[in-house]
Amino acid sequence: MSAVDVREVVAHVMGSVFDADAGEPLGAYVRRMRHERGVSLDALVRLTDLSQSALRKIEDGRTANPGLFTVRAIWAALELPDDALARVAQSPR
Repeated sequence: MSAVDVREVVAHVMGSVFDADAGEPLGAYVRRMRHERGVSLDALVRLTDLSQSALRKIEDGRTANPGLFTVRAIWAALELPDDALARVAQSPR
C-alpha cells in the first residue's frame, strides 16, 4: 500500500475527504505542531517510541510518506485532530 493509499484510508476511516492540494507537507505540519505545542524532539521520541532519526527524517521531508502506525503514533503524542491528516499535502512520488 502506498503512502497516498494510507492517507486515503485514514481519511475514509476518520470520515474526512482526502484533499492532497489542501495542506502543507506532512513533515512541515508535524514540526509546526510540535513547536506550537512546546514538545521537544527528544520528548516526541519518548512519547512515540520512534527513533530521533526517524522523526527528523519525517520532519525534514526525507521520509515523505511514513507508515500508518508511525503517523498514528505522532498524531496521538501531539494530540492532533484526526481530520488534519487528510489536509496535509500529498508528497511527490
